[in-house]
Order: sequence, then structure tokens, then C-alpha cells
Amino acid sequence: MQKRMALATTINTLTRALSSSLGIAMIASIVQIQSQVHSVQLTKSGQQAAYPVASLSFVLALQDAFLLLTVVTVLALIAVFFIRERRKQIS
Repeated sequence: MQKRMALATTINTLTRALSSSLGIAMIASIVQIQSQVHSVQLTKSGQQAAYPVASLSFVLALQDAFLLLTVVTVLALIAVFFIRERRKQIS
């Protein structure tokens, strides 16, 4: 029983580390792509801004990423309410 518990703890730790690394990489990719998109849009608009285009496009990309994370978090919180607790079986 203790051997299985140790294995479960190891798998849980590994899964948590891998998923956090994957999540950070995905958000970094989204910010990079959206920064390029906003940079092109700001350059095409031709408006003079108080800040450089690169800084402004990066801030807009961060806003996009936070909006995406907010939507995902709200959906996850809604999904939590539909999870049923399993009854433990005594063996």
C-alpha cells in the first residue's frame, strides 16, 4: 500500500511540474504571437502613440493572454461544480 502511495505521489508531482511548464510555454507563445499581430495592426493604423509600438503591442498582447486565462479559469470553476465525489470503498 505504501509503495502505491509513493508512486501516486511521484506521478502527481511529475504531472504538476509538466503541466505548469507546458502552460507557461503556451502563454509565452500566445503573448509572442499576439505581440506581432498588434505590432502589425498598430503600424498599419499609422496613428502616433505616446509609447513605442513595440511596448504598446506587448501590453496589448499581455491583455489578450490575461483575458484568455480568465475565460479558462471561469470555465474550470464552472466545471468543478459538476464533479461528483466518489464514495470510498472499505476493503
